[in-house]
Amino acid sequence: MTPSDSRFDSQIGNKTLQVLRDLQDLSEQGVDLLSLVSALQTQQEARQIAERPLKGEEQVKSIFQEKELIYEDETAFVYRRGDTKTRPYYIRINDSKADKPFIASLCTTNRHVAISKAMEIYKNVKGKIARGEKIKAITTKELFERYLNQIQSKITTTPHEGIVPETYRVKKYLLNQWLKFIDENGWSETPIDQIKPESTRHFSIWMSNQPKNDGTARSREHINKIGVEVIKAYKEVAVRERFIGQYQIPEVDKIKNRQHDGYKRDILTEEEFDEFSSFLEYWSSDDDNEDLKREIFRCSINILYATGMRVKEILGMRVNEIMVKDDEIEDGCIFKIRGDNSKTGKGRFVPANCLSMVKLIKGAYELLGVKHEQNDFLLFNPSCKNRSPYTRQALDHRLRCALKESGLQKKLIEQGRAKISLYSSRHYYITRQLERGVDKNFLSKVVGTGLKNIENVYGQIDVVRNATKITNQLETNSEWQKRTVEISLRTINKIADTRKNR
Repeated sequence: MTPSDSRFDSQIGNKTLQVLRDLQDLSEQGVDLLSLVSALQTQQEARQIAERPLKGEEQVKSIFQEKELIYEDETAFVYRRGDTKTRPYYIRINDSKADKPFIASLCTTNRHVAISKAMEIYKNVKGKIARGEKIKAITTKELFERYLNQIQSKITTTPHEGIVPETYRVKKYLLNQWLKFIDENGWSETPIDQIKPESTRHFSIWMSNQPKNDGTARSREHINKIGVEVIKAYKEVAVRERFIGQYQIPEVDKIKNRQHDGYKRDILTEEEFDEFSSFLEYWSSDDDNEDLKREIFRCSINILYATGMRVKEILGMRVNEIMVKDDEIEDGCIFKIRGDNSKTGKGRFVPANCLSMVKLIKGAYELLGVKHEQNDFLLFNPSCKNRSPYTRQALDHRLRCALKESGLQKKLIEQGRAKISLYSSRHYYITRQLERGVDKNFLSKVVGTGLKNIENVYGQIDVVRNATKITNQLETNSEWQKRTVEISLRTINKIADTRKNR
């Protein structure tokens, strides 16, 4: 035996002796030691039973108290929870198709109120089970979050291979307009299966009456797009994941689009564009850096009007994608449009006499203290360290200011043509090319759009401005026209003479 073992036994012996002395004292005081030991054993057993968690039937009985069937259905009942102080009523419905039953609080301790609520819930839940729908309910906001998460995984920079970031942003914006409508009707917390489909028919009228910051009317096409996107979200998530049935998709009345006889988009005439270009040449300020930025803007506008490129395409254009033409045209160059920088997902080449504009842009950047690298964007923010491209908003803001300061915006408003935008340059270019007789098939390849789209959207040439060309083409019929006039004059004169002689 080791010394430590000896010390341990000594301690145990001392404690035992102390217990025996205490028991002797109790005995001398008249306490029955056998009864005391029995009482202590009984108390210990009771404590162990109380602390042991209830299992099986014992636990069920402690929770499900005052059970009552709903509509005499053995699979559904209300009960009071016995494991809480307030003992509120709950409803429990077995779902043979699911892994677990449907359980929900009825938020009351009143039996009559509980039964009434339970009957309503029972009808709704049993109907869902019969139709194979999920019992779990989601709100409109939760639905849209699921839908956006679903399409977010498809985001790509290459068009037609998924969803480009801009399309995702637009979809999110459209759905947010519907959420405002839902909120105004007090349905923010209402499950989608409890919003009656016919109750949303008036959305288009509601949206039409929502004021815009610029005071203009809401686009009917835009309003219809919201309805289309909402219905798509319902079909892709709510119906496919069985939160609702097909018959519960919201109903949205479409607004008929007005048929326009003129251009789909307002564009400048050649004279107006010349006037605007002249203004930009002398558009200056008291700040040299600001003047350099305006010079970059002026050259960018001229490139847009000279190429018909989309705004996205010039903003995504890199320096190494601008090729110098090796021919007799001194100012000629070719812009290479990457597939992931175009709307259609197809790359193309755009010839133009814009080399001098490109050089001017590079020169302005150098004076601003930054020099283009080959992989840089042609138009990037000179103040940004990561040389990120200019945004559409930045260019559009300068366009608004320039149109206003030039006085052109006021004239356009008076003529009902106030919607001049950056994209108007593309319409201007295509329309001018059509007027000049450029082959439509070749033009469609240059601008990256279908032949049918050119004819339907862009080919609305102003008949008044082209009246001279049209009348010149009719000169081949001049002899026939003269003969017709002579015959008509002869007939009219003959009738006039006859009446005079009477």
